[in-house]
Amino acid sequence: MFKVEMGNTANETIIFLHGGGLDHTQWKEVMHHLSERFHCVAVDLPMHGRSVHIPLTMEGTVSHLGELFAQYGQVHVVGLSLGGAITLTALHRFQQYIKSAVISGTTVSLRVEDVKLLNTYVAPVYQVIKPEWMTMLMMKGFNIPSRFKSEINRASQSINVEQVRAMFNVLTEVELPVLNQSPLLVVVGEKENNLVKRAQAEICTYVEHSEAAIVPKVGHVWSYENPVLFAQVIEQWCTDQTMHYVLNN
Repeated sequence: MFKVEMGNTANETIIFLHGGGLDHTQWKEVMHHLSERFHCVAVDLPMHGRSVHIPLTMEGTVSHLGELFAQYGQVHVVGLSLGGAITLTALHRFQQYIKSAVISGTTVSLRVEDVKLLNTYVAPVYQVIKPEWMTMLMMKGFNIPSRFKSEINRASQSINVEQVRAMFNVLTEVELPVLNQSPLLVVVGEKENNLVKRAQAEICTYVEHSEAAIVPKVGHVWSYENPVLFAQVIEQWCTDQTMHYVLNN
């Protein structure tokens, strides 16, 4: 998988996994705020960005991550939405490499039957949506500041029916790390939908050493809405596994 790095490799490493339909540039400003203290690595997940040529499956993606973890020894992992679902499965498979993790806006336990319906009736819509329309919809729907428009537009070029179907399929294959020993912070934006909030409750019910928190006044892709706060939340959790004072639990 394609990756970009920022910061001193002698510092602890944080690996960032972006949301579906986005790419590594989602983390640019967050990484900028963290790079003096941490070594930051952001990947393009399969079928996204510069990894568009790699098939997107849970098994393949987690295997790629296992190889990446082994390069850096022990790491912290941050995942949003699709990236959070993959983070959970990576925790289940490669806990020995993960010091701590933060996931945000992550949905789990999608039923295969529901995904079949989504792949039949929802995914084909992406065949007729032009990239510029997708950019507009994403920026308005997620309250993304205008300074990120060129990055969102570039990510939108990769969105297609096959990618969307692959993302839906991956969300049926999440493996909850029930016997988890790595501190896990599970956050959702206050403005997110109830499906995501129910998933947060499910994760924290079944996964050991996990804590739930609500981020006030933000939505699903709040790394764009408030990258400074996102970075502060990550830094505090990775440093001493405590929650930023802004969060509600």
